[in-house]
Amino acid sequence: NNGEINGSAYIGGLFGWLDCCNESKIDGSLQIYNCKNNGTIIAKGEIIADIGGISGAIISGMMDIKACENKGNIVVDGDKTGYIAGIVGLMENRVSMSADTISNSGRITINGESYASLIGGIFGQVFGNGEASLSKCKNLGDIIANCPRVSYMGGVIGSLQCRNYIVETSNTGKVSFFGENDGTINEIIGYKESIE
Repeated sequence: NNGEINGSAYIGGLFGWLDCCNESKIDGSLQIYNCKNNGTIIAKGEIIADIGGISGAIISGMMDIKACENKGNIVVDGDKTGYIAGIVGLMENRVSMSADTISNSGRITINGESYASLIGGIFGQVFGNGEASLSKCKNLGDIIANCPRVSYMGGVIGSLQCRNYIVETSNTGKVSFFGENDGTINEIIGYKESIE
C-alpha cells in the first residue's frame, strides 16, 4: 500500500481486522508474507484503538508473519488511545505466533488529551495461550507520545503477555513521552509477563 489511510479504529496499511478463530474453529491459521506499507496512517477520534502499519488487529490460532515492513508514518489524535504499533496493534495468538524478519521505520506520533497505552514499534500488545516467537524484528522509527499519562509503551512491543522466545530483536528508534509515566515504558518491551 502506498496511499494515505484515515479512520479511528481497526486501521491497518493492508488489513483492518483479521479474525481466523470462531467457536467451531479455534485453531484457525494465518500466514502473512512479504507485505509492505508505505502510506501514512492518520487516526482521529475520541477513542482510538487497533492501529497498525500492516494490520490493526489479528486473532489467530496459529499465526506466521514474515518479511513484512512498514515505512509509513502513523499519526494519532484522540482522547484515549491504545493498541497502536508499526506492524500490528493487537495480536492474540491462541496456539502459536511466529514473527520473522519484520521491520518498522515509520514514525509513530500520538497526541492524546487523556492517556495512551499499549504502543510498540512492532506490536502494541501480544497475548494469548500460545507461544510467541520473535526473530530478527527491528524497529527503527521514533515513537512519540504527547499526553498526560503513558503506559505499556516499548520500542518493539508495548505489552507481551504469553510464553515467548525472542532473538535478534532490536530497537534503534527513540521512545519519547511527555506526561506521567507509570513505569511501564521501555526501549524494547514496555511490559512483559510470561504465562506458563
